[in-house]
Amino acid sequence: MADRERVHGEGCVFCRIINGTAPAYLIHENEHTIAFLDTFPAVPGHTLIMPKTHIPDMTDVPGHLVASIFDIAKLISRSFYSMGYTAVNYIVNEGADAGQVIFHVHCHLIPRKPGDSLDFRMRRARMAPEEMEETAARIRLEMKKAASSDMPEEEL
Repeated sequence: MADRERVHGEGCVFCRIINGTAPAYLIHENEHTIAFLDTFPAVPGHTLIMPKTHIPDMTDVPGHLVASIFDIAKLISRSFYSMGYTAVNYIVNEGADAGQVIFHVHCHLIPRKPGDSLDFRMRRARMAPEEMEETAARIRLEMKKAASSDMPEEEL
């Protein structure tokens, strides 16, 4: 957690972009979110969308900011389709083990077209039905434990 706290503010490149002290190729900005081109794009058009508030993990982002991020993602995706792209990857990495490098939550929006040589598909052998049910039951149990006061239990 210390590394995550250390990169907040001037140490976080995304916060510097948001504050206007680091350059970026801006795509969109509103009161709550900002979107700009990734400096190291997987393909041309690879865009990052994030809350303007420094929040390290998606699990800590308030619902209205999640909605804002994905509302903008939908709008940008429509632009990609008008530009001739045929598909889009929406990717959020949370935690170093998932590939998160900058601990300011962000969504990668990656436009796709045939032959772009990217492959994000996950491949794993099928699980037995018993293992599937056990895994689903464990997730449901942990969701109930973690439910916040603003999420009614009937939505779980």
